Amino acid sequence: MDLGWPVILVVLGLAGALAGWAGHRSAPAAEGVTRSVEAAAAAVLGGGLALGAVAALWWFGDGSDAAALAVGWVLFFVHGAVDSLLALAGMDPLLTRPDVLAASAVAVGATTGGLRGVRATYPRTGAGLVQLGVDSTWALAGSTTGTLLHVANLARGHRQVDERTGAVRFASGLHPPGRDFAVTLGAVLSNCDAGPGEALYEHERTHVRQSRLAGPLYLPTYLLWMAVALLPALTVGAVRRAPVPCVEGYCYYSNPWEVWAYRVHRQVRCEAPGADVRTRLARQRCLSEPAAAAVGLPFVLASASALGVFAVAALR
Repeated sequence: MDLGWPVILVVLGLAGALAGWAGHRSAPAAEGVTRSVEAAAAAVLGGGLALGAVAALWWFGDGSDAAALAVGWVLFFVHGAVDSLLALAGMDPLLTRPDVLAASAVAVGATTGGLRGVRATYPRTGAGLVQLGVDSTWALAGSTTGTLLHVANLARGHRQVDERTGAVRFASGLHPPGRDFAVTLGAVLSNCDAGPGEALYEHERTHVRQSRLAGPLYLPTYLLWMAVALLPALTVGAVRRAPVPCVEGYCYYSNPWEVWAYRVHRQVRCEAPGADVRTRLARQRCLSEPAAAAVGLPFVLASASALGVFAVAALR
């Protein structure tokens, strides 16, 4: 893998500096300079760390095609999913080629750091550096989907709110069609009009913590639960003549990651188990918190272990 990217990182840093200055040109000169420096440093650091993560896994996997696909899954998720579908169709890889992986790492890392530097997302403490480091390496898959959501919201004219909270929040923005839900990908909250201390906000911030904690295992285990729960949900739905509510109740509301977030939601609102917003929205067609914990925790641990074994085997 060609690691000759220093010039590109410098250019991205300059772009971040210009964006920081342009975004605060009406502010006092000292603040404009500070924001420019922060955006440039975050862009360079984010891009460099992400590139280093790709290079480390690439070296560990000896550069094989299987290793490239594993890197695509582990660090980007989208890349691995797309090229796995292409492989099933008998087509050559598109997003897990070495040059594309390297370019993607620099692009995602620098964009994540630069955008959050411009909008002063990370705290000016050691915690902010840790968050940037995690978002650019271990949680890069979440940053990839989160950056896509961030850019899409900006393109549609939505404005970010909050500063120095460690996550991006759009009070309005893209959300699941047909439902006025908030959605969180990586450290980007979309369509979340609740602020710090409110139940919805704390629910969505729980997803940010989950993404950073579980890293490359978060999205796969989240989606795997939905896939595994689909057939039982359809079966129960057919018996109860309510297929859509049962699918939503068991695939989404009973998802272990959502149960965790809704538990935080419930605690903020001081609601009793079984009488909280999750069970009301699911119309009681979902697992209880104890049942979800008893089934979901072993499922997530077993799934994460299996995914880890497959990834290490592919890399080696």
